[in-house]
Parts: sequence; structure tokens; C-alpha cells
Amino acid sequence: MDALAQTSGRQIETQIQSGVCEIFPDQCNGIGHGIRAPGTWNPKSGECGLILHETVTKLLPAQLPAAIPKERNAFLGTSSGTREEFQILPSREIFSITAAGTRHAKLLKLVGGLCLQCGREVARKLPELQHTEADPAPVAMLTEHLADFDKAWAGMQRNWLRKLTPAERIKFDALTTDNEREAFKIVRNWSQTNSPDCYVHCRTLGDRIRITLQSAADIRRRFCARGILRKTAEYVPHQWSARYQWIA
Repeated sequence: MDALAQTSGRQIETQIQSGVCEIFPDQCNGIGHGIRAPGTWNPKSGECGLILHETVTKLLPAQLPAAIPKERNAFLGTSSGTREEFQILPSREIFSITAAGTRHAKLLKLVGGLCLQCGREVARKLPELQHTEADPAPVAMLTEHLADFDKAWAGMQRNWLRKLTPAERIKFDALTTDNEREAFKIVRNWSQTNSPDCYVHCRTLGDRIRITLQSAADIRRRFCARGILRKTAEYVPHQWSARYQWIA
């Protein structure tokens, strides 16, 4: 290795020595000094190398777009699955049980965060995770926790129905499947923005009511045919989902 280092030094016409050109770290107690890769953070100066700075800078737009409240929940890539299903919530810590006597209150917060974001089948897996990961463990058994979830979900569903306009209630009552009714609730929530339209991403919608992408696309198409949605912008490959206006 030393010979290789000396050969490399001759090729760049410099001397291999400490403070001039170091190929290997100083052999100190068999450990030596760590080698910092080009472009990484320097803890001594608190700065990043120019390679990293230039690489990242070119990837960023001149001005980042402001996220529209609720609409960011329909961006591409938003999904739910296994332990990562808490992704659909604003903050997992808000719903985690971390103190005795808080189980029921945390459950109600969980249901409140889920009711407009996903279907009941997907939502019901989260109180299981909430109960399993509780620290300290709740006195109530998992069966009681899930029964409380069912009761809270049903109550919030009734409250949501009361908030529909007469025209929306007519459209909702005409739906024939649970999947359509869950999709109606989720897409209506996505439409509650300051913008006249919103993204309706089929994979995201499918994940949240546990159906295939094609089934979600079929529901979206039927919503347009029934006067619930109207397309306002086409899908842009690998960038944005199609945009729709809520007209129910």
C-alpha cells in the first residue's frame, strides 16, 4: 500500500506526508483518523463540501411551492400499509398511548384523525397497533379497545352525514357499495381546500379503502358520470395526479 501511495504521489507531483498529501489516515493506536468523503459535512467547520452543496442546490427549485391544506394528503406516493399506516395521520406521537389513564382519549383522537382519511377496514388496524405499542400497557383488553373504536367510528360517521348538504346526501344515498361510500367521504374531504379543485390519486384512494388501483379508477369514473366530480386537469406522468372539482 505504501508503494502504491508513493506512486500516486509521483503521478500528481507531490510528496506524501502529513499536512501535505495524506492517502491513509495517521496510524494512531491502530485506529487512525476517519476519512471524510468528498462533499460530506465537516463537523469542525459546520459546513458541507462544495460537491454536496452544488449537487443538492441544482435539485431544488428556485422557490418551493406552498402546500395546500388537506390537498397534500392526495399527493402521489401517499399510501398506507402495515406499520406505516400511521403515515395518513398528521403526527403519530399525538395518538400513541404513553401514559396511564389516557387510552380512551387517545383512541378518540385517533378516530377523529382517521374518519375522513380512510375507510373503516383500514382504520380498524390502527387501534390494534395503538394498543399493542402502548407504553404503559392499557388496563383494557384489545377487544374492549376495538369495541370502543367501533362505537366512536359509528358516532363520527353519523356526525359526518349530518354535515352533508341536501344535494350531497342525495348523491351519497344513491351509491350502491361500501367502497363507493368510503370513497365519497375521502374525496369530499380532499376537496375541502381553498382551491376550486383537488387531486384525486387512484392509488392513494385505493390504499385508503383497501381496493385495487383499477377499482379506485372505476369509482372515480363513476363519480364523474353521476355528477359528483368533474375533471379540471389531466394526469401528468410521474408528477401530478389528475385534478377534479367536487360538484356534488
